[in-house]
Amino acid sequence: MVASSNIKKLFIIRHAKSSWDSPTIKDFDRPLNNRGLNDAPEMGRRLFERKINPDFIIASEANRAKTTAMLIAKEINFPIEKINFSKEIYHSSVREMIKLINQIDNKYSTVFLFGHNPTFTELAEYLCDDAYGTLPTCGIVGIELTVDSWHYVSASCGKEIYFDYPKKG
Repeated sequence: MVASSNIKKLFIIRHAKSSWDSPTIKDFDRPLNNRGLNDAPEMGRRLFERKINPDFIIASEANRAKTTAMLIAKEINFPIEKINFSKEIYHSSVREMIKLINQIDNKYSTVFLFGHNPTFTELAEYLCDDAYGTLPTCGIVGIELTVDSWHYVSASCGKEIYFDYPKKG
């Protein structure tokens, strides 16, 4: 049995709805649309109400994920300057995400990870051995991991403890 102080929790958060209005903007630089700009703070408020707070946040450097992370961080009173932005998350595979997760410092118990589909849906399914179909935009899957070190995170080592998305209400 793992001591409760060592339990690791990972919250996989897909970026909010982004804009496709400008065909000249690179995918990496796409901003959030109005719905996304409303949904991200709303999801942050839901997390805050449930007293779900991260020790550490890692977010894709892509504009839409970066903005989603900053908007949610503001609602949960997490210092924006402490968000760790990672180029590796954009267009990463599940294997690459596991590698990134395995490198998280063990002083952190609860980590928020912001990024993209299809990888984030596949990552949640890989960790929970469950089917999500498609994680909606600004959807959040909270996973309690059955390991006491980020280094040991691997297939089927978690169970879902939280699942929410904007239209769930």
